Amino acid sequence: MSRHAWENWVPTEEIREVLLEGGKRLRSAWESDQKDRKHYPISTDWALAEIQSMVSTSGDRARRKEVSSFFKKPKTLSQLIPESTVKAIWEDHNRGRFEDALEAASLGYKDPKKGWRVFKSIVVAIERAYLFEQWGWEVLPKPKASILHKGLQKIAIAAGLRDLTEAGFAEFLDDLCPCGISRHREAVRKFRTRSRQGAGAKHPRHQLPNKSVQD
Repeated sequence: MSRHAWENWVPTEEIREVLLEGGKRLRSAWESDQKDRKHYPISTDWALAEIQSMVSTSGDRARRKEVSSFFKKPKTLSQLIPESTVKAIWEDHNRGRFEDALEAASLGYKDPKKGWRVFKSIVVAIERAYLFEQWGWEVLPKPKASILHKGLQKIAIAAGLRDLTEAGFAEFLDDLCPCGISRHREAVRKFRTRSRQGAGAKHPRHQLPNKSVQD
């Protein structure tokens, strides 16, 4: 049975199976969400989070801490509105990384118009994060960014595929992403170009070939 090269970099066979089965779960969730495109794709978001949780162990302690803090009365703003939620919502509706937006806002004295514009986008994300924390995803507007590609990138990293080349990540999306694109190479090139604008280019260690390999 042929397999794409990214499958050979997955740490365990169990995680590989979770990813492949997760692709089916994600496709079903995406099809369900497409029936009402005006609302936030809740089923897709939950599926992405579920898959990431299943393939990741490094974030278990942090997730347990977030869950336990949910039932405590907030004493600080960060307890009322977790920054992780603000970050996720900001990146759903803006290009680039939330960390870069914070940096741009902090340098407002150099470029006041840009700094203020970025800061206002962060404030909007905080307002939406409050709505989410109180009432759930249903109240959020449809994201402008592709939660599929971004979510699958997080899943790949959680599964130990942090350093996939563009060709390797494109094959990963070809196998798992239900967005409708049959060949993701160009989409990945644009996706990573936007990411590098703030983060800087990184040299991948896993040089994956374009062609599939055989078992």
